[in-house]
Amino acid sequence: MKKIFLLSVLCVVCCSTVAAQDFRHTWKMAPLSWNDFTTKSQVNGKISYLEYYMGTEPTSSKVNGVIYQRPGAYAFMSPQFSWVDPNYRTPEVLAYNQCAFDLIEVYRRTLNSDLLNINFYEHEMLLDHTMRRLSDDLGRLESETNQGNDTAALHVWQRHMQHLLDSIPLETGFSHQDAPFRWGAYLGLGYMNTVGKLHNHFGGGVNLYWDLIFGVKRHFFDFGMNIGTSNSTGYTFNPERGYDPATGLQYRISTPGQLQPGQVFDTAYALWPKDDLIFLSLYAAYGYSVIDNATMRLTPFVGYSLQDYALDDDDSENMDFLTGALIFGLDYNWHITNTVDFLGVYDATSYNADHSMLDLNVRLYAAYDHFHDIVGAPRGLALNFQVGIGFLSGRARCK
Repeated sequence: MKKIFLLSVLCVVCCSTVAAQDFRHTWKMAPLSWNDFTTKSQVNGKISYLEYYMGTEPTSSKVNGVIYQRPGAYAFMSPQFSWVDPNYRTPEVLAYNQCAFDLIEVYRRTLNSDLLNINFYEHEMLLDHTMRRLSDDLGRLESETNQGNDTAALHVWQRHMQHLLDSIPLETGFSHQDAPFRWGAYLGLGYMNTVGKLHNHFGGGVNLYWDLIFGVKRHFFDFGMNIGTSNSTGYTFNPERGYDPATGLQYRISTPGQLQPGQVFDTAYALWPKDDLIFLSLYAAYGYSVIDNATMRLTPFVGYSLQDYALDDDDSENMDFLTGALIFGLDYNWHITNTVDFLGVYDATSYNADHSMLDLNVRLYAAYDHFHDIVGAPRGLALNFQVGIGFLSGRARCK
């Protein structure tokens, strides 16, 4: 039996488009019948001939809410160019051709699986190697079964083919859960406000956050920056604090009219109603995702932040505090798009299964710091609510 194969993906696509676009029979369609063969007298001792094609092409499939874009393997036989000698239209010869078609399907499934673990520039080499092995096995099938006339040998091959078909999945996919390494970049806007007695001294403000995450399985490490504004809602004055040359803490000059009777201070920390503050925080946090699937990720986290506060006016150089803050909260990601892409740049690296997605990121967390105590306000929590977009995020595994 003559075996025809194309080593180049472009050649396969072109050939199949011209010769077999409307005349192809895949293994999944149905078992072969004599209707899939034309009639022709035997040639060089061949009583039947199965014309088949195999190659690779980009594929896209959706499984459990995830779209997988990957190189896939295809194979089909051409009823237009496959034929049988009318004198040999027997069940045994048809079973022999079906066994050959099963063998082609086994190699297609194997190729389909192997494509997930190589770089794109190795696809043609893998296809070449697969087709050569398939050609050798088809030659063995032909000689050992005498083109289906040796029924005992044919039955051995049929049992072997059935075992392989049962053991190799029809379509080998990739689950994003198999990708242990995570990363992401997030950008968004938020609103911060204080609670409790602290709210009598400080109001709310807006902020901008930028965030990077790195993770292994459900463990996440978060690094980011938050810049925003706040305002003083009441008079806040700490007479016990002044300029400290040892630490370099700054101060704001208080005029005598702003001091209470009997108090004499040349310098002190003081905030007045409607004073605007600018704060900048750099933070690092650890989180563990309690929910992590194709639709969403929910991650409680805890961390530490360095926060710098300054007055937003002409006297801002006279007041600048750097404090530490404990942060804790929840991070929620809804995967707007959820695509595993094997066809992009990551296919050329030592990683595969880029789980690229566009996320809606919602974050709620509290910060507890020492700034309010420094300026004489009671300690308390500042609550932050942030909404942003995640981009350049993904999951990967080493090849």
